Amino acid sequence: SLRSTCINRETLQPWNHRSTVWMAPIIQMCTQLTSLDLELNSVDEHLPFVEALAGLTNLVHLHITTDKNLGDISASFFSLHLPHLTDLETTMMIPDDMLSALADFLERHSDLVKLGLAFSCHEGSGQSMSVLAKCTALTSLRRIDWPPIHHFEPLPPSLRCLDWTCHTVPKDSLTLPPDHTLTHFQNRTFDNNIRLHQTLVDL
Repeated sequence: SLRSTCINRETLQPWNHRSTVWMAPIIQMCTQLTSLDLELNSVDEHLPFVEALAGLTNLVHLHITTDKNLGDISASFFSLHLPHLTDLETTMMIPDDMLSALADFLERHSDLVKLGLAFSCHEGSGQSMSVLAKCTALTSLRRIDWPPIHHFEPLPPSLRCLDWTCHTVPKDSLTLPPDHTLTHFQNRTFDNNIRLHQTLVDL
């Protein structure tokens, strides 16, 4: 049975399909999938896949990207419960009015280790950071912000690697709490923190 698949333009080229939507019913039948990468042409194309994803309870890895990122994720996506999910990444935008749904989703998926999210919060950027800070298993985070933000706090306590992009703000001007315990931020490596975590592991 199929365990891993990637759906993108290359995989659909033999059938000459411009849209990925027709694959949703097929994916729905692949209930043993543990890894799924969806590369969609637009944000609207993710809606038919939400119903398909509901039955894929063995998923560990789920990445959803779009050619055109300027579109919001649907509330129905955050109603999903994928009990084994540890790696989630999407470029679909999370606006202010989706933050409570995101919080509920993350609470149901407390085993997430790797996470990649994009935010378009004009008022709730602080709330979005507080929501992520409650992810106690998270070690790697890729975050994109469209409205300008300069400081990231609080950080999830277990976080070790952070890749943070804020449009209109240079990456080297983004700042962290002075007492952070990250081992990697952008292209920087914090050797002292690496040694600290290794010491704690050895104890």
